[in-house]
Amino acid sequence: MAIESLQRRGSEITVQTIYAETRRLDPGNTGVHPTTYQRNAEVAELISRTTGRPSAVEWHLDFRGVSTANLRAGRDLHRAFHRLKAKTKRDLAVRVLVLEEEVIALREQLAQRDVEELRRLEQALEAGASLD
Repeated sequence: MAIESLQRRGSEITVQTIYAETRRLDPGNTGVHPTTYQRNAEVAELISRTTGRPSAVEWHLDFRGVSTANLRAGRDLHRAFHRLKAKTKRDLAVRVLVLEEEVIALREQLAQRDVEELRRLEQALEAGASLD
């Protein structure tokens, strides 16, 4: 409703103008606070489609920036902990997602290797049994 009202008036559609318009339209003059858009993916997507610009959520989710190539066993965990403490919640969440995806991929690789090894052993057993 607020977006439609802004479009009818020819106003620019931004998170701030939507907030101001929802306050104007709300009988209690509360409106929908801008942080609601940041926390709600559906609302962020609606605003993104309406404005034709990516939402702030989309701008910060760059998974390519996370590299796990330099992770080594036996590293100084105290230093690593303090380095990670300096990161933002969003950066940490992106890092966790990347690491979760890597764990999933590694599990799938291990499961595939297990299946291949079982097949190899079964074939070896069948070949050994047929020799008797």
